[in-house]
Amino acid sequence: MPSITQNQLYSDARQALTEFSDRFKDSLQQNKDFTTWSAEIGIEVVTDALKTVFPIPLDAPGFTEFKDDMKYRDLFERSLSMVEKTWQDGVKGKADKFERDFVGWLLAPENMATAARRAPNKWVTSLLEANPILEYYRDPESKTAGSINMFHAAHPVNPIIPDLGTFGNTGAAPVTADAAWLKQAKSDFGKVKGLNGDPLGLEMTHILTPRAREQEFKDLLENDILVQTVKNAAGTENVGGVGVNNRHKGTVQLIVGEELTSDVTFYTLAMNTGIYPWVMQRRATLEELLSDKSSQHYHDTLEVKLSYILRGNAQLALPHSIKRWS
Repeated sequence: MPSITQNQLYSDARQALTEFSDRFKDSLQQNKDFTTWSAEIGIEVVTDALKTVFPIPLDAPGFTEFKDDMKYRDLFERSLSMVEKTWQDGVKGKADKFERDFVGWLLAPENMATAARRAPNKWVTSLLEANPILEYYRDPESKTAGSINMFHAAHPVNPIIPDLGTFGNTGAAPVTADAAWLKQAKSDFGKVKGLNGDPLGLEMTHILTPRAREQEFKDLLENDILVQTVKNAAGTENVGGVGVNNRHKGTVQLIVGEELTSDVTFYTLAMNTGIYPWVMQRRATLEELLSDKSSQHYHDTLEVKLSYILRGNAQLALPHSIKRWS
């Protein structure tokens, strides 16, 4: 007659889950060669608040001569808000497999940690590629939504003063980015005006590119010498080329966005004035849920499992400091 094994010795299955947990946490804390570009470029708020509100004033700072009355600017003339979302990933398996056939996790814990670090990048990528209507243009009194997307040919310089004109933040992606294109791209940012109609002083600081265009931009931004096209006297034909010193070397940081889905579309950014194209909120820690052989889940399924909960969200903010090339 076979013996009955009581549910007392379940340390092997739990030990496997504990090993996954330890390796996941270690990998999450390590400073690996991985860029969380969404936090590097945008504003990131680490908070346990369910909802975060970001103020957007509709006038620009500036000092005027004092004439008896103090002047104050309302920082909450416009605002954008976001509510955190819940994101989850987990692993599971039959307990007897861990106690009999298990040979290790290979790189599963480290891969999940990388996915956790990449999550904010994917939030922002989804927004950039969806190109939604900006909350910035919603009228706070009538609650009427705007009609202008993040990437648009005619953003108003000031949403409530139409006479100040417009600016665009879209362009046709060059087949090959060269020095002439880079000069024009830098010049475009210099033309963008602030809410008072004065130039913002934007200077290109970053290029966010898909992996497919990485080497092209490295040649443009890192080579000591660039080939400059020579045209005929009429300026109608390319008749040769000459090597010139690359004055753009070291002026722009290249960021490879592994999460970008197009091999052609990329983004130029000017992050020198504190105007941010997106904002994010996230909790400081992930929540861990572990179900071993003492859990109800095991009693129902004979499985053990481990899950992580990530809470956060992203929202597009202002269009001035970003331009899409597609």
